[in-house]
Amino acid sequence: MTTYDYKIGTLTSNLTNLETLGVNPPSGSDFNEFGTEATVVNGVTVGLGYPQAIWPFDILTQKMFNTLMGYLNYQDSAQVYIKTKLRSTDPSVYKVYRAIMHTPEARRNPCGGNTWVDIKFTFTHLVEMVGYT
Repeated sequence: MTTYDYKIGTLTSNLTNLETLGVNPPSGSDFNEFGTEATVVNGVTVGLGYPQAIWPFDILTQKMFNTLMGYLNYQDSAQVYIKTKLRSTDPSVYKVYRAIMHTPEARRNPCGGNTWVDIKFTFTHLVEMVGYT
């Protein structure tokens, strides 16, 4: 049984739980309703653009990192489907989105070895896939 419900796939039909893939779940989820904010003429701040999500990982083994990078096909970005936690007081609220996944700015463990530390995978241009769970 999985602890969290973070999922990723190339289609909605093959969304797979990160834990099932052998990847530890992110250490939280930073979900933003808008890609950016701007202050308009009257001084009011408004949200602009598509939602985005960031999955921060404290540490990933080389195998876990490779699994996630496989969804990018080792390119700078790629379209994927994710199920991610929303910014909510209810910890069980997740939704499915079509998204653009971006290559993280990765840092190897300063002690060496095949681990990656403080990795953040960013997903932009989120479009909710209504009816999928």
